[in-house]
Amino acid sequence: MPRVFVIEDEEDISGLIRYNLEKDGYQVGVASSGEEGIAKIRPFKPDLIMLDLMLPGMQGLDVLRHLKGDAATKNVPVIIVSAKTSETDRVLGLEMGADDYIMKPFSVKELASRVKAVLRRTAPAPRRQTLQYKGLQIDFDSVVVTVDGKTVHLSPFEFKTLQREAGALL
Repeated sequence: MPRVFVIEDEEDISGLIRYNLEKDGYQVGVASSGEEGIAKIRPFKPDLIMLDLMLPGMQGLDVLRHLKGDAATKNVPVIIVSAKTSETDRVLGLEMGADDYIMKPFSVKELASRVKAVLRRTAPAPRRQTLQYKGLQIDFDSVVVTVDGKTVHLSPFEFKTLQREAGALL
């Protein structure tokens, strides 16, 4: 389940974002200030951060600067969600390391689509699914079985049976 952390001081907006992302299957953490967000992000280990720019105390751009300067969060994608709509604000946020910029008011459907798109672009490449035991090698991605380097031809039924049994070992 992807994890999204929202830093937003307006409770109605953070609640709306949280509700809709949770409905879409995300685990969501929320903070209402930059300082609280910085304190909660590391233990939450988000896959994505949604950040408002106009926050009480520490401003959003300062939070972004902190996140991109911290080894634990520098590679976590950030979507800015802000009422600041000028081209200068949008360009500055993107140049400072944000992956996207959504202007308030926003469409919930568009926000969900942008979250999916950013996560899709930044997701690590999937691991190849292989199982090796002594001379046996099963490559589940390419549907190839080898024994001592020689390919073993299996019917689709035989491979599915082998895959089911091997899955119990993984």
